[in-house]
Amino acid sequence: MSSAHHLPVNMIRWLKAQKWSKHYWSGAKTLARERVRLQRTVLPIIQHYGHDLENYHHILDVGCGPLCAAQYIEKGTKTYVDSLLDDYRRAYPRKLPKGDRLCSRAEELPLASHSMDMVLCINALDHMQNPELVLSELHRIIRPTGLVLISMFVYPVLIARLYYYLEHSHLPLIDRGHPYNYSYRGIKNTLERYFHIRESRKVKLPLMCLDVMPRHYYMFVCEVKS
Repeated sequence: MSSAHHLPVNMIRWLKAQKWSKHYWSGAKTLARERVRLQRTVLPIIQHYGHDLENYHHILDVGCGPLCAAQYIEKGTKTYVDSLLDDYRRAYPRKLPKGDRLCSRAEELPLASHSMDMVLCINALDHMQNPELVLSELHRIIRPTGLVLISMFVYPVLIARLYYYLEHSHLPLIDRGHPYNYSYRGIKNTLERYFHIRESRKVKLPLMCLDVMPRHYYMFVCEVKS
């Protein structure tokens, strides 16, 4: 879809995607592999924008998974939010970073309005049940001077439309872990309903991230519209 709102998937579909994510992260070498992938893709961008933060600033890592990308920002207090966070803590004892941890859906963040200086949403928005509600929540909790960093894979328009059609036509699912698959234009239009996009950067993928599906990886750096 290009400019229209995506219809949210139902709870059953989302819970199936959550089950897939839980299984994916149960692999013995998954965390180490994903840390390498983070370091070779968006971590330099995250650290660049986090460089000027101070210890009194507040950082939210929403849909953090066990990777918890915010831990690699040198300063600031971190809050990690994920609906599967309790499962990840059991799967990776003593490997999750220090900070406030909230096992919560991103559509209803138990956080005060305008309380965060930076929000990270790394490879997570297309896993949510309702991305529109998530973005509304991120808009609510970010401070007027804050930044929201969102990374995700995007697909050619025809492939994104095919995914959307299959999701809403009760046909066999072709992407179990991702209820949503956006085109670049689709996610850009979606983000611009809530934020001003300061930077849209195509991220070069290492060989370990390449697959047969034609897709590209982007980091969107967003700020509150003035």
